[in-house]
Amino acid sequence: DHERPMPLRYLEHCPEVSDSRMERIVRLAFERWNIFHCPLIHRVGRLGVGDPVVLLMIAAGHRQEAFSDTEFIMDHLKTEVPLWKKECFEDGDEHWVEQKQADTQARKRWQS
Repeated sequence: DHERPMPLRYLEHCPEVSDSRMERIVRLAFERWNIFHCPLIHRVGRLGVGDPVVLLMIAAGHRQEAFSDTEFIMDHLKTEVPLWKKECFEDGDEHWVEQKQADTQARKRWQS
């Protein structure tokens, strides 16, 4: 049984839209929790399997605020920021990855 090699991944985005949406999500987190600093970076372009994609650092007065803030930002990032992922295999097969229903469900817990 031959296992298919892992694909290369390409993440594409529209910088004007994705950057403004990421800034909005971080702003919402500042309004919701007592955090002091929150840089967020999402890589785009060609990425290998296992390459780091997101850098999110939280400076907060309490660890629970930092944990909640991190989950909030990641749940919103996965559903609100337009990033498109294409997987390309050595055999020439390629496809766009669909958004996961689990990501949409995770985001719903923050609605009030």
